[in-house]
Amino acid sequence: MRVADTRPALDSRRLSTIFLMSFCRKPDSADFPLAEVDYVQASALDTLRAVFPHIHEEIVGKRVIDFGCGRGYQAIAYALAGAKSVVGVEINAVLGQMSAARVAQYGLADKVRIERELTDEIPGDMIVSLNSFEHFIEPEMILPRLRNSLAPGEKIYINFGPPWYAPTGALL
Repeated sequence: MRVADTRPALDSRRLSTIFLMSFCRKPDSADFPLAEVDYVQASALDTLRAVFPHIHEEIVGKRVIDFGCGRGYQAIAYALAGAKSVVGVEINAVLGQMSAARVAQYGLADKVRIERELTDEIPGDMIVSLNSFEHFIEPEMILPRLRNSLAPGEKIYINFGPPWYAPTGALL
C-alpha cells in the first residue's frame, strides 16, 4: 500500500530569496501606494541618462522594448526621442492600463504599444529596464527571456533601485 506524501512542497525559489523575503515587507504594503509614484514626462529619461550618458543616440531609429514599463513615462520618452517603435511590457494590469492611457494621451498609439508579457514575437533592437529588476523575485530568470527578444549584436540596458522587498522599499 502506498501512502500519500503529506509534506509541504519545497519552494522552487532559492534559499537566499526565501531568507530575504522573510525579513521584508510585502509588495502590497499599504505604506507604498501606487498613486504616490509619479514622474514628470520631460524628465522621464534623466535617471537613465545619468547612468548611460549616450542613451539618447542609441534610441534613435531602434525598436525599443521597455521591460517593466510601469505607467509608460519612459516608453513615451523613447518614442519622443526618435525610436522607430516601442513595446512597453508591464505585467501589472493596473499599471499597464495607466501606461496605455498615457500613450493615447500623447497620441502615440501608432508608435507605442503596451503588452502584458514579453513573447518571442516581440523583437527588439534595444531593451531597457529601468527600475524594474528590484521588483522581480529572481531576476536571473528574466535575463534569458530578454536575450531571446533581442536582435543579434544589440544591447540590454538595466538600471535598478534598491530591492522592493528591502525593509525601506524601493523608489523612495
